Amino acid sequence: MRKPLHYRAALLLAVLWVSACSAIPQQAKGPPTPPATPPFWRVTDTAGNELYLLGTLHVARDANGWTFEPGVREAFHAAPRLIVEADTGAISRDALEALVLRRSLLPEGEQLADHVSASVYEHLVAHLRARDIDPAAYERFKPWMAALTLSELAYSDLGLDRAGGVERKLLEEARGSKEIVSIEGVELQYAMMDELSPALQQLLLEDTLRRMEDLDDDVSKLVDAWQRGDDVRLDALATDGMRQTPELAEFYEAVIFSRNDTMTNALQAQLENGGRPGFAALGVAHLVGPRGIAAQLAARGYLVERLRPATSVGAGRTPSPPLN
Repeated sequence: MRKPLHYRAALLLAVLWVSACSAIPQQAKGPPTPPATPPFWRVTDTAGNELYLLGTLHVARDANGWTFEPGVREAFHAAPRLIVEADTGAISRDALEALVLRRSLLPEGEQLADHVSASVYEHLVAHLRARDIDPAAYERFKPWMAALTLSELAYSDLGLDRAGGVERKLLEEARGSKEIVSIEGVELQYAMMDELSPALQQLLLEDTLRRMEDLDDDVSKLVDAWQRGDDVRLDALATDGMRQTPELAEFYEAVIFSRNDTMTNALQAQLENGGRPGFAALGVAHLVGPRGIAAQLAARGYLVERLRPATSVGAGRTPSPPLN
């Protein structure tokens, strides 16, 4: 059996970006997974206003999704609002399809081969034919969409399912009972990729094809680090592609670091609004590391405590030392 393949920048996109392929069908439900203890923080301002931060994965092993220890569930149920990167349920299917067509397809009369080098295109065609995929299905894709779609195919081969992603499950629970705050939105996320420079889009696709390797091991490492709440390991995995391919620094700046800054500002505004706690569920790559949201909020003077989800977030909690 052929093993699925990937490249590291696509790993980052497929696991940590919420909306690009939101229509992957649900799979049959399997046995529940053990409770996860992912990165989880409480942020408090000087007035005692609180905000909880949960680092998420946008995929799961099946449509059941992930289960969490009581501390995470308690904080979620107590919060009057859920904060996410993008609420895909807030946009109609017709509007989403129109957005995908507008952002991810080349203009009439243009083909993918016109936007990448001959060697990159030949490599893509060979890869698609090896998977029994007609290359004509990709000829209208912009290079960034071709790269992302290759990654998504590999994830589908592994049985990873966006229907069970953390945000999607939390959104299902929150709809109708909590205020839902989308701090980016689907349009912004597509625009982010569409507005990458032509040279960077080609590099992204080239890196997809050049650095293909066994997907299972990297996914296992990522999921294991997330389930155990290993912040250091998660940051290393999320930024490994930038270290190995420095030319991708612009990509990481656009997809991770600049968005961290914007989301930190949005979360700060939520804290300044006061009131009862909010619960933010954001891609884990945005929360960890020295340029992550948790560190940025600590640098702005907020009390940022790393909670251990196995304990209550109330009087019995056992937080790690604060970041600030």
